[in-house]
Amino acid sequence: MAPIGQDHYVAYAPLTGSDHERVQKASGLDEKEPCLNGWCTRHYLIAGHHLKECKLKEIRGLCVKTSQSNKGLSGQPFMLHLGEIKILDPKVIQQTVPAVENLRATNVHWSKADQQNQISLTLMWECPITDDIEKTIYYDVYYVNESLSDAFIGRAFTESFRVASLSVPSDRHWVEFVVQAVSQSRLKKPLNKSTRIRFTWEL
Repeated sequence: MAPIGQDHYVAYAPLTGSDHERVQKASGLDEKEPCLNGWCTRHYLIAGHHLKECKLKEIRGLCVKTSQSNKGLSGQPFMLHLGEIKILDPKVIQQTVPAVENLRATNVHWSKADQQNQISLTLMWECPITDDIEKTIYYDVYYVNESLSDAFIGRAFTESFRVASLSVPSDRHWVEFVVQAVSQSRLKKPLNKSTRIRFTWEL
């Protein structure tokens, strides 16, 4: 990688405190915890005057050793995984994250078996968009699995989703679905605050 003179780049420190928490919340991430399952999230704010009559050509990551206690690690190889990079207009952070309303189901069909049951249905909902809500680009659909965690089962690009022959343990008398709206900037509410619907039946 060729060196770049300081007259061609600007270094930024990540957002901290309440600023970091606000962007985390808008991104559907934990407000207090920047690292989850080994992945850490950092947010950087670029001043508007730096972008006038400019074109962003490159983003570089710089690893800096800040602790003197790690002197012995100098020269040792390491591996760094770089995840998703998004460039957002700060205005979208001030907008309300879209949310699903009136979640319901039609064409519900149960089939029973000795070891497990199966459910088929069509989920339907609305997602109102106003001037202060960013447009929705798609919807992620989850259901609560055997370990009581939210398991991804599909993505919808319209306000409906067909579930076909989903297996449910025979000793469970309920099933729950979650629909999470995702905005054009890929912002979304956390799953625990997204819209849910539960179906129950007699064992």
